[in-house]
Amino acid sequence: MYYFGSWANPLGALRKYEKWRELQRTDYAPRDRGGLTIKQLFDACLASREADLRSGEIVQRTFDSLLKTGKFDADFFGRQRPVASLKPNDFAALKTNFAERKNPVGATNEIN
Repeated sequence: MYYFGSWANPLGALRKYEKWRELQRTDYAPRDRGGLTIKQLFDACLASREADLRSGEIVQRTFDSLLKTGKFDADFFGRQRPVASLKPNDFAALKTNFAERKNPVGATNEIN
């Protein structure tokens, strides 16, 4: 059960409900100022993996694979989408996409 406001302010409650309903339709919240976006997360992960490459913890082939997968994921979810808006069904859709594009071993490697 959801409460959107009191009887003292029915128009305010209606506006809150309409905003909530729109978010349910789009399946994610609008970009939150100051919230971490997919692009920002990807860039931070990439910087970390570049450091791993320079230190010899990973090889170029591994880095290239991570870069390719990361770019695909960022495009799939939307680079400006807030990370906090991701839900389990988003990852299920990504997994389905991998399964449709790759054989079982390739899909498992992408997911890992």
